[in-house]
Amino acid sequence: MEEVEILSRHEFSVRDKALIILAILLVIVLAVKSNFYDAYKPDVGEDITVIENFISQVYDGPIYESGLLKVRLIKYIESDGVFTLKLRRYFVGIFPIGEIYRDLDQ
Repeated sequence: MEEVEILSRHEFSVRDKALIILAILLVIVLAVKSNFYDAYKPDVGEDITVIENFISQVYDGPIYESGLLKVRLIKYIESDGVFTLKLRRYFVGIFPIGEIYRDLDQ
């Protein structure tokens, strides 16, 4: 009888393993960037509760409450009592999927 070598489905080549590790590292870098670098950090004494309340009222559907989509403040400019907001939506809090520009009257 001939011996037939059967490869298991779970055996990966060195290249496959390297690509899997690279993909995992890129997701980790994207998560760190999305959570720490993109987040808006208000100055000391700066009150952005009006903006945070607006975001929580406008974006409060089940898709946002479940955590599947998140909206974060990236930047805002105040001029003549009008806030211009730059918001960014994130899928699962990691993957940026779009930017929103809104005007908010105070």
